[in-house]
Amino acid sequence: MLIIFDMGNVVYRSVDILPAFAGKTGISLEYLKDVLQDDFFGLTTGHITTEEFWERFSRELGVNGHEDYLASLFHPEEDPQMISFLRQLRQAGHRVVCGTNTIDSHYKIHMERGDYGHFDAVYASHCIHLAKPDPAFFQHIIKCEKELDTYSGKELFIDDRAENVHAAQGLGIAAHCYTDHENLSGFFVEQGIHLQA
Repeated sequence: MLIIFDMGNVVYRSVDILPAFAGKTGISLEYLKDVLQDDFFGLTTGHITTEEFWERFSRELGVNGHEDYLASLFHPEEDPQMISFLRQLRQAGHRVVCGTNTIDSHYKIHMERGDYGHFDAVYASHCIHLAKPDPAFFQHIIKCEKELDTYSGKELFIDDRAENVHAAQGLGIAAHCYTDHENLSGFFVEQGIHLQA
């Protein structure tokens, strides 16, 4: 079985840098989200670089002399129980991949730390130029996986955002909106997969 996991707020915690970003720049969180929405999406889909993002940031908000807060404020923490789940799934013969909306600087940090080593493969939005909840994101992963001998014909998807879960379900993928370990274990049991807590 192909099991696709989101990364942030599922396998790793403390991934939201925007509150700290707002504090560092003195710009309200709401204003940041509103003004930089398109730029953040461009970063997430790899259509603009980190350098281009900061150029636009400086031009649009008049804040200069910054450090790269996108990187310096990012300190993800692994969830040991989720890491155990991933290990058990792989040991049971399932193919476990990461399907993540991310940006280049965060991807590099995870790569340097070896965080993606818990997965059989990683599909990062900025690399494939597609982001959840776009159905094409999931279709791309399935297309790539179908080219491998390990593809079983059935997929599961776990994410903490309802819109991403609904998008996957719209394609016929069994999907679960993650809130805690207990309800995730229940979802796996429903799919015929039993994990140790």
